[in-house]
Amino acid sequence: MAEPGRRAAPAVDAAGGWLARDTAHRFQDYAYLVGEALADRAAAVFTLWPALGTPPAPPALHSFPAHHHRLLGHGLATRALREAGARQLGLGHHFAPAWPARDHDADEQAAALVAAWRNDLCTGPVRRGAYPAPVLEVLGERTPALLDAVRPGDLETIAAPLDLLGVGYDQPAWVQARPGAPLGLDVGLVPDRERTGAPGSEGLTQVLTDLKAQLGEAGPPLVVALGGVWAEAPLPDGRVPDSGRVRFLEGHVQAVADAAARGVGVRGVLVGELLDRGEGLGLVRVDGGTGERVRKGSFGWVAGVVRGDEGGASPLAPPPAPYPGGAGGVFRCARQTLTDGVGRLGFAPRCTPSPCSAHRPTPARCAHDGFRCSPRRGEGWGR
Repeated sequence: MAEPGRRAAPAVDAAGGWLARDTAHRFQDYAYLVGEALADRAAAVFTLWPALGTPPAPPALHSFPAHHHRLLGHGLATRALREAGARQLGLGHHFAPAWPARDHDADEQAAALVAAWRNDLCTGPVRRGAYPAPVLEVLGERTPALLDAVRPGDLETIAAPLDLLGVGYDQPAWVQARPGAPLGLDVGLVPDRERTGAPGSEGLTQVLTDLKAQLGEAGPPLVVALGGVWAEAPLPDGRVPDSGRVRFLEGHVQAVADAAARGVGVRGVLVGELLDRGEGLGLVRVDGGTGERVRKGSFGWVAGVVRGDEGGASPLAPPPAPYPGGAGGVFRCARQTLTDGVGRLGFAPRCTPSPCSAHRPTPARCAHDGFRCSPRRGEGWGR
């Protein structure tokens, strides 16, 4: 996958960055060049994907023009990339739930405003060609001049069809109404949460199911990005257990699987980066002095998931209609052919309906090439 809009060039920043409308048109030109170079080899291109999420905070109204220009740049880039022959196009955004601190109407209304700002400020114009009403209302009351950033034709450009929607996940916001506070509300971290150095997974399933409800059956498939930084020092023998990140991935991949079980169309999961670039984000540590590469514990965990090893998670997509059974036990299974040793007795999957239930103690292969059954906790996922 290619992603042309990760960072703005210094000259663009000096000219105002995304606060300047011209940046959207510069981005269109840049996207066309990327498309000419990569469209024939990139399976998908994401126009924009914020490098980092943001901690829970009240809506920053002054950032609205920059946000609008970014979305305008996305729409213009989508047009340019299609012209250059790009096959699949997507847009990435960081989503997060907003939870009312108390069972009060005022807190629920405050949480709805924060959720609209953090989530629907992207999906509204991209999917419906309109910004969410709570955001327009607060902007119109407090800073109406900021709405001048939206010009005739902008929303139609932004609402260009998408093939994929990228989902970054930020930690939930704990929202409480308070008269006299900016925008009449306070926003903070959810109390009594485990601090792991990255967002907990408890709201990720909600984010994905909420997106399904918002986008409907015709909405684009989702690609979930799981980041998180654990810059653990290597052990004396050079190994990097990376146990914190493994726990993070286990919880978050399971949260995505739970959403897929509820019918959310998840195309795939992206797991950080392969190589460290100094910040510890990669699955492989690179020694700055020797260049030696050491696979972290998280690399081993991800590899196990891909292989379908015991304890690994299955590929994430809702099951299709069952394939017809047969004497050989035709499976309704997940992607990739079942590997020898995975379908052994005690770890055979349960595909529903359950042709896999008649498992054998010997390795069994799926009758349909390109699919396999997952051994994890008896769960089977389809294509």
